[in-house]
Amino acid sequence: MDTIRFISGSLHGILDYAAAIVLISVPLALNFQTTSPLALWLSVAAGVLLVTYSLITDYGLSLVKWIPFNIHLILDAVAGVAFLVAPFLFGFEGLIRWFYFANGAIVLLLVLVTDPRISRVGNR
Repeated sequence: MDTIRFISGSLHGILDYAAAIVLISVPLALNFQTTSPLALWLSVAAGVLLVTYSLITDYGLSLVKWIPFNIHLILDAVAGVAFLVAPFLFGFEGLIRWFYFANGAIVLLLVLVTDPRISRVGNR
């Protein structure tokens, strides 16, 4: 299993902040609010939460090291599953459904390929 875990905590952190930007900006840019205000605000809230727990994770790109990287990855996995389930729970369709599915799948894939033992550059 370790052979597929090639993403370090530092790279994961970069991807976290990029994902947060996507979660916040894409639904706004694509006017999700006209079809589903709930889809817009769930994604924006997820982006804000991602930034929040990224800033307090024990990895290279945080402000303080309050939560272990393993806990961060669990939070990511929960978010990924939530994004996969949300279209069914809330009836999201079309582009919104695919946005949620794609984000959920990408997050779960990232969790699978991240090595939790490498939280910061040079640490193992």
